[in-house]
Amino acid sequence: MKYFFLFTSLLLLLASCSDTESSVSSDELDAIKIKTRFNRLELKQQEITDVTKANEFMTQYPSFVNLMLKRSLPSREMLGKVLIQMANDPQNKQLLEACASDYKDFSDVELAITNAFKYIKYYYPEFGVKEVNTFSGGLTSGYDIAIHDSSIFIGIDHFLVDKEKFRPNPQVFHNYILKSYSRENIALKISQLLSQSYNAYDKQDQTLLANMIFFGKAYYFVKAVNPAMTDATVMEYDKEEWGAAEQHVHIIWEHFLKRELFYTTDRKIISKYVDPRPKTGEVAEACPGRIGQWLGYKIVQSYMQNNPDISLQDLMAEKNSQKIFQKSKFRPRKN
Repeated sequence: MKYFFLFTSLLLLLASCSDTESSVSSDELDAIKIKTRFNRLELKQQEITDVTKANEFMTQYPSFVNLMLKRSLPSREMLGKVLIQMANDPQNKQLLEACASDYKDFSDVELAITNAFKYIKYYYPEFGVKEVNTFSGGLTSGYDIAIHDSSIFIGIDHFLVDKEKFRPNPQVFHNYILKSYSRENIALKISQLLSQSYNAYDKQDQTLLANMIFFGKAYYFVKAVNPAMTDATVMEYDKEEWGAAEQHVHIIWEHFLKRELFYTTDRKIISKYVDPRPKTGEVAEACPGRIGQWLGYKIVQSYMQNNPDISLQDLMAEKNSQKIFQKSKFRPRKN
């Protein structure tokens, strides 16, 4: 076990590209029309320096007001005061200026989000998002991605380049979490959040396996609607983390089997394998965190590969994690 990651430099050769290709043709994708508005609220926030401008802003963007009143602030008046304070406070002015600078051109992000929406609408024709709003809630707010009233809100200040100067709440956004908050991952994180609307599960099944399959289905969904992404990117692993897990899948598998982990309902144990952590030391010193999520993704991929008649919609609607586990035929063997 101590030799688990002895040759990590070699693992960078494992590029982690998916074995599956999108079933959606370019013509089919082009035919799908998305009527989503994109609003750059953080650019307008810089101008909210008095009560009149605050009221004009809140009248123009009622969904933003509704989000804030539901999540944190007690009244419209209080929200107005916060917006004015943000626009006038020197530090917050720097934050808003950084948002405007880093995302002066938002077209690439908008295109990635729009393409993901097209794929979702292909699989789920009823899908629709009224608007996507970028905004700055301040680095202590904890707002990164939210959905409310058929609208998506992106706390763009969490995705700035200079994370030393503009660092989100370190008690929530630890370094191993914050590293995934990049421009390239905005569409990914939105897809992850949207997957929850389609990811059915048995509320009575509280096993580690059920948690693993839930995450595995979510990642499979994200990959399906962002087919150009590598599997490593979908899971927010770097190449070394993904390559190490791939290279030593048999050791990870044996760890779960020997300790009879799949059917445990102990929340403390489950947390060690699926919740965000820098490493999963229970498996090996350098084993990536969330290794239970990774293994769940591998099981779901195997399930779909071995059951070609199952559609993405069928997968997401399937609540029986044991059925997916058994029919996946996922049984890694040591090379």
